[in-house]
Amino acid sequence: KDKIEKLELPGIDFIKSYKRYYPNGDYASYTLGYTVKKKDSNNLEFQVGELGIEGYYDEVLKGKTGYVEYEKDKYGYKIPNGREYKIDAHDGDNIYLTIDSNIQLFVESAVKNIQDTSSAEWALMIVADAKTGAILANSSTPSFDPNLRNMTSYLDPFVANTYEPGSTMKIFTYMCAIESGNYKGDTTYLSGSKSFTDMKTNKVSIIKDWNKKGWGVITYDQGFALSSNTAIADILETTINKDNLKSCFTKYGFGQKTGYTIKGELAGTIEFNYPIEVATAGYGQGITTTPMQHIQALTSLANGGKMLKPYIVSKITDSSTNKTLYEGKREVINTIASIETVNKLKDLMANVVNNRNGTGTGGAYRIEGIDLIAKTGTAQIFDYKQGKYLDEYIYSFSGMFPKDDPEVIIYTALKRPKDSATNYLAEPTKEVIKNINNYLNIDNKDVVSKSSNEEYTVKSYSSANTANTKKELENMGINVVILGDGDKIIKQYPSQDNIIYKGDRVFLLTNNYDKRVPNLIGYSYKEVISLLKLMDINYTINGNGYVYEQSILEGNIISDEDNLVINLKPKY
Repeated sequence: KDKIEKLELPGIDFIKSYKRYYPNGDYASYTLGYTVKKKDSNNLEFQVGELGIEGYYDEVLKGKTGYVEYEKDKYGYKIPNGREYKIDAHDGDNIYLTIDSNIQLFVESAVKNIQDTSSAEWALMIVADAKTGAILANSSTPSFDPNLRNMTSYLDPFVANTYEPGSTMKIFTYMCAIESGNYKGDTTYLSGSKSFTDMKTNKVSIIKDWNKKGWGVITYDQGFALSSNTAIADILETTINKDNLKSCFTKYGFGQKTGYTIKGELAGTIEFNYPIEVATAGYGQGITTTPMQHIQALTSLANGGKMLKPYIVSKITDSSTNKTLYEGKREVINTIASIETVNKLKDLMANVVNNRNGTGTGGAYRIEGIDLIAKTGTAQIFDYKQGKYLDEYIYSFSGMFPKDDPEVIIYTALKRPKDSATNYLAEPTKEVIKNINNYLNIDNKDVVSKSSNEEYTVKSYSSANTANTKKELENMGINVVILGDGDKIIKQYPSQDNIIYKGDRVFLLTNNYDKRVPNLIGYSYKEVISLLKLMDINYTINGNGYVYEQSILEGNIISDEDNLVINLKPKY
């Protein structure tokens, strides 16, 4: 264009136009959504968001349309050098999401793997920050490319896909029973099957365990690990009743919308009246839920019984001033369980995964070195046309790690795989968990410090004396990394009000920093990326885990033109 303009050719002019383009294609598509071009009464084009964040925040994103009035000839073409009147467009606000691009890639890859191997009707996975409720990643099939809009469904699968969840609901039935104060884990019952008689019709209905014969006389605690349906039926006769269960499910957020920022959210249903319906509801049949409701309810296990609202918008800023107009943050909805109940449930979920004697249904998800807790689910699919349950299933997994202080929640499910003989979820889900664990450096944190409550709230060290601050932090057992030799601190990581533990690193940037490169060997991904941002230099990071190689050695000064290359690999 510039070269043509310099030629000053007569009769040549240019008209600006805009196009919405999604560079990553099929990537978090239902979350991002898409826009379409429309025309107003003056025949001016504008973009309209129709799905996902694009649709929900259309008014925020679209800004104000600009336009140009110009002279044109009888054929409708613009007359070069003619009179022109222009009103500039005003950009909409910027929206930043909580999605972590690396974790999103882990999840996208896993979901495609699940779909390819299982040929399922659909598959989905959500990863959330257990401490805040922020959604770190989500992916589903069938998906679409927002540039092509080659979609088969306009319903967001994470909030508008309602289905019978199966045995992952046993987490919340047991939560209700334990919280009642009447639950005793060593109470025994006869597993295998349990019959219910309708008092009006005398019709007998039978609930069976998934292995039909059961395991003989076992305890309620064992029944959870083995995912026993008859354990639920027995608990709903001896420990809690129909009204208790419905009240609990409602309190836990089921049967109502979460308020997640996507249009078209559904509430699901938790209606049950007769004894057989109550029993089946207790293990996730006959009721419907959404994936986001499970994420929301699971946050209570990571926060001492406090349930958090899931959110995906990190912040909204003014595109002109960069001023923050909105900031997403941790929001406690309700306290739904005591710490004692939460700790008991975490022990029960640990047995699902880690019982080496084969008495847990989640053994396929066990990962050496990662303290994962979980519950698996298998739900029969109800055919409304035939009015009966089919021998086809929805398989699901609700998990979090590490057990004692969960940082990450993961929920995954698939419907109608090509056969039920293979657990299509286990290996891809484990791969995601391992990748996240390495990426966030979760399993190598100072567990001893946490358990002994040696934690500290970071203060603001802005303008503080460097030497005094270093001494103060080192006296608390904190590893201090000083950048520069100035006497005052101008920047820090972690920032004010973050929690740190004995043995953690704190980075302090002083008022005399010449961009001299420190020794980064052994730093975790999270530590090194925080430090590099503080240093304000160009860098490239390869791999995940811990730093084993840096392209510019310790002590060298890095210029604005240089690029520091950091290579990482797993510790073990």
